[in-house]
Amino acid sequence: MPTLSFKAAPAEVHRIRAAARANRLSLSEYLRRAALPPATVRPKLRMKTDRKTGLSYAVMPAGAPKLGLHDVKRILADFP
Repeated sequence: MPTLSFKAAPAEVHRIRAAARANRLSLSEYLRRAALPPATVRPKLRMKTDRKTGLSYAVMPAGAPKLGLHDVKRILADFP
């Protein structure tokens, strides 16, 4: 695995190591988490069928973020 190195002032090194210890992470894992955005995981949708119309629709899993009117407007902003 490749190694990265960077320069930091002694006080910065102390703060970074203390923060890693406080989060119970290795120094490498702490710096990776600080530098890289968390990976996004797409929730798995369940498909259901409406009893009256027979049309299929997606059901978001419990705890999934809600989709609001602002989100829909943003998504459809460039729709012809």
